[in-house]
Amino acid sequence: MLLRVRVKAADFHEAEKDDALYDGDGVELYLAPKVGAPDMLQAVIAPGMDPKHPELRLWVNDLRKNEALRKIAPKIEAVRTKIEGGYLLEARLPWAALGIAPTTGVEVALQFYGVRRQADGKLFHAVWYPRTGTFANPMAMHRIRLADKPSPTIQVPVVGLNEIIFAPTLRPVVGRLDALLQRGRRAPNFRRRANDEA
Repeated sequence: MLLRVRVKAADFHEAEKDDALYDGDGVELYLAPKVGAPDMLQAVIAPGMDPKHPELRLWVNDLRKNEALRKIAPKIEAVRTKIEGGYLLEARLPWAALGIAPTTGVEVALQFYGVRRQADGKLFHAVWYPRTGTFANPMAMHRIRLADKPSPTIQVPVVGLNEIIFAPTLRPVVGRLDALLQRGRRAPNFRRRANDEA
């Protein structure tokens, strides 16, 4: 699967550690054979836009449970192109590593986060499925159906969240990903109540 993401921002603050790229500016992608499947791959990509980290970095979190699938290397590829006011990221996610036969009508699960480290140090997540925590909750993904021909281009709404949320009720900020990241728009702070499930 090939995904293209355009991100616009004035500055970038990427994670220091290669094994903790989710702790700074970048993109997180999740792919699974279906929503709720126990086999999932997480790709965290730091674009290399931060002057302290000028090269693209990729970290793969192999969340597959199936032993046969775990024997297949999860070959994830990504390239970044600088554009005016930001970057274009292209990532290729592997079908075979998840046992997916890419044929017409097949449905798979996908989640996307655009991550931004704010000036106050907090992380801002612009997410497609309106919830973070996908690494621990494979239900927090959207279904996509494969087709012979591409669908018309659409503006995908995303939800902005300041922290990783496990609370059952949210008042999200909704808007286009590039607009949310560019403006650094913030969602309200959410706090888990004592009686909420973790």
